Amino acid sequence: MMPYGVRKIGGVGPAVAAKLAKAGIRTTDGLLGACRDRRERRLLSERTGLPERQIQRLVNRADLMRIRGVGADFAELLVASGVRTVRDLSRRRALNLALKMSAVNAEKKLSRRAPSASMVERWIAKAKELKDAAG
Repeated sequence: MMPYGVRKIGGVGPAVAAKLAKAGIRTTDGLLGACRDRRERRLLSERTGLPERQIQRLVNRADLMRIRGVGADFAELLVASGVRTVRDLSRRRALNLALKMSAVNAEKKLSRRAPSASMVERWIAKAKELKDAAG
């Protein structure tokens, strides 16, 4: 999957993007590579002035965006539906999650449409592959 620019991550406006760029981070892959553990997130927080908690939220969304078909809108919808990470997603049941996402989207209008159960099923399968590759 091609990395997205950091501006594609929900919650990243021009000011946050500029702070990340000063730290050499311009893409989702760059963010994930710079924040592999808590120590690295703390260092990035110190370098950018962004709260560590905000960095963690951005990392979680960038993590979800590694899955083909999950862009910024669906990443936001996943998070609003209780899925924080790829590991989280790998543990979900497709139909239950698709129904939850549909209900959340009807209420919050985070995406033009909610994903189908078969789409969510593909995401979960990919999440399991990514989780296994990560250990």
